[in-house]
Amino acid sequence: MTFVVGLDLGQAQDPTAIAVLERDVRRTDRRDGLNREFWEDHYTVRHLERPELKTAYPDVVRLVGRTVHHPKLLGQCELVVDATGVGRPVVDMMREQHLEPHPVTITGGQALTMGTDGFWHVPKRMLVSSLAIALQTNRLHVVRRLSLADTLAREMLNFKVKISAAAH
Repeated sequence: MTFVVGLDLGQAQDPTAIAVLERDVRRTDRRDGLNREFWEDHYTVRHLERPELKTAYPDVVRLVGRTVHHPKLLGQCELVVDATGVGRPVVDMMREQHLEPHPVTITGGQALTMGTDGFWHVPKRMLVSSLAIALQTNRLHVVRRLSLADTLAREMLNFKVKISAAAH
């Protein structure tokens, strides 16, 4: 797929966020002992949106439906939904609308797993480290003219890693 549409569902005090990323596979300068080429994914954030606080979930589902059915994205995108917390019923609504979401539940666990319900269970540390690596290797780019670009940059800079008493 060429695009990824990401949805982070908000609640009463936390805004919902929609991001559209374009995926570009690029050849690297690295080669192995057999002279094979290496390729890596680069992502460019092309669209950011935050519906108003307290937007009803059916309205969010309609908005996401319009996004994934946009002519530039239609048939070329994967919809990834943070299904942690309130996400499960929203994922059900999206499935009813044939939006084919890839639900992700963020966990404190140690391993990436797929549940029998089709939900990915992804450790938060894996998400955070993947984002850090993408940023450090210059493989994540944000289009500067986006109205929420500065907000996204500020939120990524303010993100703090906390180690719990159980070392999670």
